[in-house]
Amino acid sequence: MMVPVVNAGRIEKYTQVEVNLEVGDALKLGEVQLSIPRLHDAILTAIYKGVDEGWIVRGNIANVPALRRRIDDSVIAMFGKDVVTRILITPIARQSSLQ
Repeated sequence: MMVPVVNAGRIEKYTQVEVNLEVGDALKLGEVQLSIPRLHDAILTAIYKGVDEGWIVRGNIANVPALRRRIDDSVIAMFGKDVVTRILITPIARQSSLQ
């Protein structure tokens, strides 16, 4: 997911964040796969909330546990407890904005 880094009202750069979800219940895998658009939306919402809460500062994830909990809360609300057993959040790359 591309996340803009805003500084003084301008997009300074973009940060790419990869979020992987491990599905522990093979019987739920199809349901999770069908819900990828909703998952994408929930994860983006969590990331932007992280920016608002100060968990993501200038594109750097300063509070990974809080962001992971927010994503986990969204996943539990969608599928129930213990369907997704692990969440991996990885910053991938940064790009300068177009001038």
